Amino acid sequence: MKWSRILGVALMLIGAIGTVLGLVFDTAMIVALGIHAASFLTIAAGCAIGIGGVSFAASFVPQIRQKIAQGHKAKLLQATIDSDKERTVGYEKDSLNPEKVRVRLVQLRDRNPNLEKLMNKCIEQKDGIDRYQEQLNRLIQANEALYLNDVPAVLDGAEKRMCANFRDIINCCILVENNGKMISERNQEIVEEAIKSNDDELTTVEILLDRSVAYINDYNRKGISDRSELDAWIKAMEDKINKKGEMRFD
Repeated sequence: MKWSRILGVALMLIGAIGTVLGLVFDTAMIVALGIHAASFLTIAAGCAIGIGGVSFAASFVPQIRQKIAQGHKAKLLQATIDSDKERTVGYEKDSLNPEKVRVRLVQLRDRNPNLEKLMNKCIEQKDGIDRYQEQLNRLIQANEALYLNDVPAVLDGAEKRMCANFRDIINCCILVENNGKMISERNQEIVEEAIKSNDDELTTVEILLDRSVAYINDYNRKGISDRSELDAWIKAMEDKINKKGEMRFD
Protein backbone atom coordinates (compact mmCIF):
# COMPACT_ATOMS: atom_id res chain seq x y z
CA MET A 1 0.00 0.00 0.00
CA LYS A 2 2.87 2.41 0.85
CA TRP A 3 4.84 1.52 -2.31
CA SER A 4 1.72 1.83 -4.43
CA ARG A 5 1.26 5.36 -3.14
CA ILE A 6 4.94 6.25 -3.84
CA LEU A 7 4.74 4.75 -7.33
CA GLY A 8 1.59 6.71 -8.05
CA VAL A 9 3.15 9.99 -6.99
CA ALA A 10 6.29 9.24 -9.03
CA LEU A 11 4.32 8.44 -12.18
CA MET A 12 2.17 11.55 -11.83
CA LEU A 13 5.28 13.68 -11.31
CA ILE A 14 7.02 12.18 -14.35
CA GLY A 15 3.87 12.58 -16.44
CA ALA A 16 3.43 16.20 -15.30
CA ILE A 17 7.03 17.05 -16.14
CA GLY A 18 6.70 15.41 -19.56
CA THR A 19 3.46 17.30 -20.25
CA VAL A 20 4.97 20.66 -19.24
CA LEU A 21 8.07 20.07 -21.37
CA GLY A 22 5.86 19.04 -24.29
CA LEU A 23 3.88 22.27 -24.03
CA VAL A 24 6.93 24.53 -23.60
CA PHE A 25 9.17 22.88 -26.19
CA ASP A 26 6.49 21.59 -28.53
CA THR A 27 8.03 22.91 -31.76
CA ALA A 28 11.59 21.98 -30.78
CA MET A 29 10.55 18.40 -29.95
CA ILE A 30 8.76 17.98 -33.24
CA VAL A 31 11.84 19.20 -35.12
CA ALA A 32 14.23 17.06 -33.10
CA LEU A 33 12.20 13.88 -32.80
CA GLY A 34 9.60 14.10 -35.47
CA ILE A 35 5.86 14.60 -35.11
CA HIS A 36 5.08 10.96 -34.37
CA ALA A 37 7.67 10.59 -31.62
CA ALA A 38 6.64 13.89 -30.07
CA SER A 39 3.00 12.83 -30.08
CA PHE A 40 3.96 9.50 -28.52
CA LEU A 41 5.82 11.22 -25.69
CA THR A 42 2.83 13.48 -25.06
CA ILE A 43 0.51 10.48 -24.91
CA ALA A 44 2.98 8.60 -22.68
CA ALA A 45 3.11 11.55 -20.30
CA GLY A 46 -0.71 11.60 -20.11
CA CYS A 47 -0.81 7.85 -19.48
CA ALA A 48 1.78 8.21 -16.72
CA ILE A 49 -0.38 10.82 -15.01
CA GLY A 50 -3.47 8.60 -15.37
CA ILE A 51 -1.81 5.41 -14.18
CA GLY A 52 -0.11 7.26 -11.34
CA GLY A 53 -3.43 8.79 -10.25
CA VAL A 54 -5.15 5.41 -10.29
CA SER A 55 -2.30 3.80 -8.36
CA PHE A 56 -2.28 6.63 -5.83
CA ALA A 57 -6.06 6.47 -5.34
CA ALA A 58 -6.03 2.68 -5.15
CA SER A 59 -3.59 2.83 -2.24
CA PHE A 60 -6.38 4.34 -0.13
CA VAL A 61 -8.99 1.68 -1.00
CA PRO A 62 -8.02 -0.78 1.80
CA GLN A 63 -8.22 2.04 4.38
CA ILE A 64 -11.59 3.16 3.06
CA ARG A 65 -12.90 -0.40 3.12
CA GLN A 66 -11.59 -0.86 6.66
CA LYS A 67 -13.29 2.32 7.85
CA ILE A 68 -16.54 1.33 6.18
CA ALA A 69 -16.34 -2.13 7.76
CA GLN A 70 -15.56 -0.62 11.15
CA GLY A 71 -18.49 1.76 10.81
CA HIS A 72 -20.80 -1.09 9.83
CA LYS A 73 -19.53 -3.19 12.73
CA ALA A 74 -20.05 -0.30 15.13
CA LYS A 75 -23.62 0.17 13.89
CA LEU A 76 -24.34 -3.54 14.32
CA LEU A 77 -22.86 -3.47 17.82
CA GLN A 78 -24.92 -0.42 18.75
CA ALA A 79 -28.03 -2.03 17.30
CA THR A 80 -27.36 -5.12 19.40
CA ILE A 81 -26.87 -3.01 22.53
CA ASP A 82 -30.05 -1.05 21.83
CA SER A 83 -31.99 -4.26 21.20
CA ASP A 84 -30.60 -5.74 24.41
CA LYS A 85 -31.66 -2.67 26.38
CA GLU A 86 -35.07 -2.74 24.74
CA ARG A 87 -35.58 -6.35 25.80
CA THR A 88 -34.63 -5.50 29.38
CA VAL A 89 -36.94 -2.49 29.48
CA GLY A 90 -39.73 -4.55 27.89
CA TYR A 91 -39.50 -7.13 30.65
CA GLU A 92 -39.30 -4.53 33.41
CA LYS A 93 -42.54 -2.95 32.17
CA ASP A 94 -44.34 -6.31 32.08
CA SER A 95 -42.45 -8.81 34.21
CA LEU A 96 -45.23 -11.42 34.16
CA ASN A 97 -45.59 -11.48 30.38
CA PRO A 98 -44.69 -15.08 29.38
CA GLU A 99 -42.82 -14.20 26.18
CA LYS A 100 -40.93 -11.30 27.76
CA VAL A 101 -39.98 -13.58 30.64
CA ARG A 102 -38.53 -16.07 28.15
CA VAL A 103 -36.53 -13.34 26.40
CA ARG A 104 -35.17 -12.14 29.75
CA LEU A 105 -34.12 -15.67 30.74
CA VAL A 106 -32.22 -16.07 27.46
CA GLN A 107 -30.63 -12.67 27.97
CA LEU A 108 -29.38 -13.58 31.46
CA ARG A 109 -28.00 -16.87 30.16
CA ASP A 110 -26.04 -15.06 27.46
CA ARG A 111 -24.66 -12.43 29.84
CA ASN A 112 -23.36 -14.69 32.61
CA PRO A 113 -22.05 -18.21 31.83
CA ASN A 114 -22.52 -19.17 35.49
CA LEU A 115 -26.26 -18.72 35.03
CA GLU A 116 -26.47 -20.98 31.98
CA LYS A 117 -27.54 -24.16 33.80
CA LEU A 118 -30.17 -22.35 35.87
CA MET A 119 -31.54 -20.40 32.91
CA ASN A 120 -31.73 -23.55 30.79
CA LYS A 121 -33.77 -25.18 33.55
CA CYS A 122 -36.13 -22.18 33.64
CA ILE A 123 -36.46 -22.16 29.86
CA GLU A 124 -37.17 -25.90 29.97
CA GLN A 125 -39.98 -25.26 32.47
CA LYS A 126 -41.34 -22.47 30.28
CA ASP A 127 -41.26 -24.81 27.29
CA GLY A 128 -43.13 -27.37 29.38
CA ILE A 129 -46.11 -25.15 30.17
CA ASP A 130 -46.18 -23.90 26.56
CA ARG A 131 -46.28 -27.49 25.36
CA TYR A 132 -49.12 -28.42 27.73
CA GLN A 133 -51.15 -25.39 26.62
CA GLU A 134 -50.68 -26.37 22.99
CA GLN A 135 -51.67 -29.98 23.70
CA LEU A 136 -54.83 -28.90 25.49
CA ASN A 137 -55.84 -26.63 22.61
CA ARG A 138 -55.30 -29.47 20.15
CA LEU A 139 -57.43 -31.81 22.28
CA ILE A 140 -60.28 -29.31 22.46
CA GLN A 141 -60.18 -28.57 18.73
CA ALA A 142 -59.83 -32.19 17.61
CA ASN A 143 -62.80 -33.29 19.75
CA GLU A 144 -64.84 -30.08 19.51
CA ALA A 145 -64.75 -30.21 23.30
CA LEU A 146 -66.43 -26.90 24.01
CA TYR A 147 -67.39 -28.33 27.38
CA LEU A 148 -63.73 -27.93 28.37
CA ASN A 149 -63.43 -24.25 27.45
CA ASP A 150 -62.82 -23.41 31.12
CA VAL A 151 -59.67 -25.54 31.32
CA PRO A 152 -57.34 -23.30 29.22
CA ALA A 153 -57.86 -20.49 31.73
CA VAL A 154 -56.68 -22.83 34.47
CA LEU A 155 -53.47 -23.51 32.54
CA ASP A 156 -53.04 -19.78 31.97
CA GLY A 157 -53.25 -19.33 35.73
CA ALA A 158 -50.55 -21.95 36.20
CA GLU A 159 -48.38 -20.13 33.67
CA LYS A 160 -48.83 -16.83 35.53
CA ARG A 161 -47.77 -18.42 38.81
CA MET A 162 -44.74 -19.89 37.08
CA CYS A 163 -43.87 -16.47 35.66
CA ALA A 164 -44.10 -15.03 39.18
CA ASN A 165 -41.59 -17.67 40.27
CA PHE A 166 -39.40 -16.84 37.28
CA ARG A 167 -39.52 -13.21 38.38
CA ASP A 168 -38.15 -14.22 41.80
CA ILE A 169 -35.35 -16.11 40.07
CA ILE A 170 -34.60 -13.22 37.71
CA ASN A 171 -34.45 -10.82 40.67
CA CYS A 172 -31.74 -12.97 42.23
CA CYS A 173 -29.86 -13.15 38.92
CA ILE A 174 -29.88 -9.38 38.35
CA LEU A 175 -27.28 -8.99 41.11
CA VAL A 176 -24.77 -11.12 39.16
CA GLU A 177 -25.99 -10.40 35.64
CA ASN A 178 -22.86 -8.63 34.41
CA ASN A 179 -20.11 -9.67 36.81
CA GLY A 180 -19.87 -13.38 35.98
CA LYS A 181 -20.34 -14.44 39.61
CA MET A 182 -22.54 -17.13 41.13
CA ILE A 183 -25.81 -16.44 42.94
CA SER A 184 -25.34 -15.98 46.68
CA GLU A 185 -26.17 -18.85 49.00
CA ARG A 186 -29.12 -16.99 50.48
CA ASN A 187 -30.60 -16.21 47.07
CA GLN A 188 -29.91 -19.77 45.96
CA GLU A 189 -32.50 -20.95 48.49
CA ILE A 190 -35.07 -18.62 46.89
CA VAL A 191 -34.16 -19.95 43.46
CA GLU A 192 -34.48 -23.58 44.51
CA GLU A 193 -37.87 -22.92 46.07
CA ALA A 194 -39.10 -21.23 42.88
CA ILE A 195 -37.80 -24.08 40.71
CA LYS A 196 -39.55 -26.65 42.89
CA SER A 197 -42.80 -24.66 42.83
CA ASN A 198 -42.70 -24.58 39.01
CA ASP A 199 -42.02 -28.32 38.85
CA ASP A 200 -45.09 -28.85 41.05
CA GLU A 201 -47.14 -26.65 38.73
CA LEU A 202 -46.07 -28.72 35.74
CA THR A 203 -46.90 -31.96 37.54
CA THR A 204 -50.34 -30.62 38.42
CA VAL A 205 -50.99 -29.52 34.85
CA GLU A 206 -49.88 -32.88 33.53
CA ILE A 207 -52.36 -34.66 35.79
CA LEU A 208 -55.10 -32.22 34.78
CA LEU A 209 -54.44 -32.97 31.12
CA ASP A 210 -54.55 -36.68 31.86
CA ARG A 211 -57.95 -36.23 33.54
CA SER A 212 -59.11 -34.11 30.59
CA VAL A 213 -58.18 -36.84 28.09
CA ALA A 214 -60.02 -39.45 30.16
CA TYR A 215 -63.08 -37.23 30.34
CA ILE A 216 -63.04 -36.48 26.59
CA ASN A 217 -62.79 -40.17 25.69
CA ASP A 218 -65.58 -41.07 28.11
CA TYR A 219 -67.73 -38.26 26.76
CA ASN A 220 -67.11 -39.36 23.16
CA ARG A 221 -68.20 -42.91 23.99
CA LYS A 222 -71.22 -42.15 26.17
CA GLY A 223 -72.28 -38.69 25.06
CA ILE A 224 -72.23 -37.56 28.69
CA SER A 225 -69.80 -38.16 31.51
CA ASP A 226 -69.16 -37.47 35.18
CA ARG A 227 -66.93 -34.40 35.43
CA SER A 228 -66.55 -34.41 39.21
CA GLU A 229 -62.96 -35.68 39.23
CA LEU A 230 -61.87 -33.20 36.57
CA ASP A 231 -63.70 -30.35 38.32
CA ALA A 232 -61.96 -31.24 41.56
CA TRP A 233 -58.57 -30.73 39.92
CA ILE A 234 -59.71 -27.52 38.28
CA LYS A 235 -60.91 -26.17 41.62
CA ALA A 236 -57.67 -27.17 43.31
CA MET A 237 -55.68 -25.26 40.68
CA GLU A 238 -57.97 -22.25 40.73
CA ASP A 239 -57.52 -22.02 44.51
CA LYS A 240 -53.83 -21.42 43.86
CA ILE A 241 -54.35 -18.41 41.64
CA ASN A 242 -54.63 -15.94 44.52
CA LYS A 243 -52.38 -17.63 47.01
CA LYS A 244 -49.08 -19.46 47.11
CA GLY A 245 -48.92 -22.96 48.46
CA GLU A 246 -47.89 -26.48 47.64
CA MET A 247 -50.31 -29.11 46.47
CA ARG A 248 -50.12 -32.64 47.78
CA PHE A 249 -50.30 -35.49 45.32
CA ASP A 250 -51.66 -38.81 46.49
